[in-house]
Amino acid sequence: MNMKRLRRLYRRGSAKLLSYLPGTNYVDGIPHGLTFDELDELCRSYVDDSLKSVSYCPLSGWKKSAAFRLVLRTESGNKWSVIYKNAHYARDLIPALKRFPISPGPPEYVIYSEDPVKIRQYLPGIYMHRELTPCMHYRYLMEDLSTHHRPARNGKDILSVASRLPELHSKIMECDHDHNEEWFITYDRDAMSSLKTYIFEGIERYAKHSNSSRVYGLYDNWEKICRLYDEKNDYVGLNTKIHGDSNLANIFIDKTNSRNIKFIDWEWAGIGLPHQDLASLLKRTQPAIEDAALEIYSIIYGVLSLTEHKRIYEICQLERGLLDCAFLANQVADTTDDTNIDITSYIEDSALRATRAFYRLDGLSQHS
Repeated sequence: MNMKRLRRLYRRGSAKLLSYLPGTNYVDGIPHGLTFDELDELCRSYVDDSLKSVSYCPLSGWKKSAAFRLVLRTESGNKWSVIYKNAHYARDLIPALKRFPISPGPPEYVIYSEDPVKIRQYLPGIYMHRELTPCMHYRYLMEDLSTHHRPARNGKDILSVASRLPELHSKIMECDHDHNEEWFITYDRDAMSSLKTYIFEGIERYAKHSNSSRVYGLYDNWEKICRLYDEKNDYVGLNTKIHGDSNLANIFIDKTNSRNIKFIDWEWAGIGLPHQDLASLLKRTQPAIEDAALEIYSIIYGVLSLTEHKRIYEICQLERGLLDCAFLANQVADTTDDTNIDITSYIEDSALRATRAFYRLDGLSQHS
């Protein structure tokens, strides 16, 4: 990213008072992994001002890998809000990654470090990117999107994002990622086979040690679920580069122009069905919004009929629900850490979404 653009991002961020920033649990100091001198150099390089003080608040949930909002106060009295992400994907820090056949993290480093021109409009500004341990530990300083953007949250936002996904996928495919193409996750037949084993083990562990009828229902119908899930292999010809985790928490809308959309957390980016991003986007929406988004997407994407789009979407929604359920189930089973998040409710929600997709697919099969 050029210096002119970074200076512009700073001016935009410093124009806002702290009262506009989400969160109130700020503490004075600097989070682990950063130094005062490092942040002072950032201020001197980009805004020709020296750093006076720093405060921060945590943004992470149950993950050990941490994200923070930093407020940098300069000697001249300006306030600059930036995001610091200290992403660590070690198995001992995220128990759910034990035996997990896919390695998240490297795709995001490729996206943020190479700053591909084709998708720059969809990315936050990146001030610093650093790989500490290859394929495992990364640190970033980036634009605080909350200054001029808001989280995607309503039906109108969802429909707008759904209409832009085909363009996003096309732009990512146009990017030249030099020699780091292999760092992207490949959601192919081999990955599916490994994921099925991981999902089943997670669901089985949770079903046998909980009273969840929803999770047990998935375990009880596993063979039939696998037959429907395996249909994903019939559509690999549609594979493209995808974000991989395009849920609403990772999408920000420009406050003054809703056509400007930003995506964060590219750690699951890879090669897969474009409907995987659609499934992430719609995984907790109302049926009416879900149907409308599918119709909009099918019109813009073209090629396939609405019925074909729905079937592929339901397969991806089944996969998304199963993965979320198993990942969090393994996290619960392999950690004793307390969190501020009710992971159990997320597991139940994920199991419900997978169950709904299963019955929809089963119904479509019986009537096809």
